[in-house]
Amino acid sequence: MYYFKSNEELIKYLRENVLSTSEAYEYLGITRQGLNKLVKRGKIIPFKKTNREMLFLKSDLEKRREEAKLLREKYQPYIKEDEKT
Repeated sequence: MYYFKSNEELIKYLRENVLSTSEAYEYLGITRQGLNKLVKRGKIIPFKKTNREMLFLKSDLEKRREEAKLLREKYQPYIKEDEKT
């Protein structure tokens, strides 16, 4: 459980740790459709969902980004990070 001494402290925490849909797919380096597929398959779970917008914890997205990196290394070992661009 988190306790915040002030609204400013809470706002700072939210700005640093909560990402919107567009921020999430940019952070993961995928498309909006790709993000929606991950949500539909249960790979990423938003903590708040409306008709058009979802909110994600940055820590959940960091885990998914690391999982994706490991999967790329396992299944595409011949592609190096600097060769993708």
